[in-house]
Amino acid sequence: MEALILILVGAIEVLVAPVISVIGALFGGVLSSFITIIVELSGMLFTGNLLTAKTGSSKTDSVAAVGEQAPLPALKNPIKKRWTRWLLIGSASVTAVLFVGLLVINQWFLSDLVQWLFNRQHERTGIAITAK
Repeated sequence: MEALILILVGAIEVLVAPVISVIGALFGGVLSSFITIIVELSGMLFTGNLLTAKTGSSKTDSVAAVGEQAPLPALKNPIKKRWTRWLLIGSASVTAVLFVGLLVINQWFLSDLVQWLFNRQHERTGIAITAK
């Protein structure tokens, strides 16, 4: 009877795992969108683009009158470039640390943990599970 329950729990787990995965992916997408919006709004606020109203340009605005010098194009804000570079370096570093951590856990600790769980299940139910 206990083996049937274990098989039933395994079947339910196979059905529930994709649902949990989809919910996690949706949550990650929403969180990523929220962070992107905050970063974009803060960038607009720091550069002043958020506070100035943009008006529609006509041809007379973009063409300089005879004898007038055309306005120089606006230079990029070096402060924005600096903090976005640090944001990129920081997020890449965190991603690399997480990747290395998962790799270490998978290589050295996962097999011991699974073996311990199998032994514990064997003690509780009397059903020996072997894995290589």
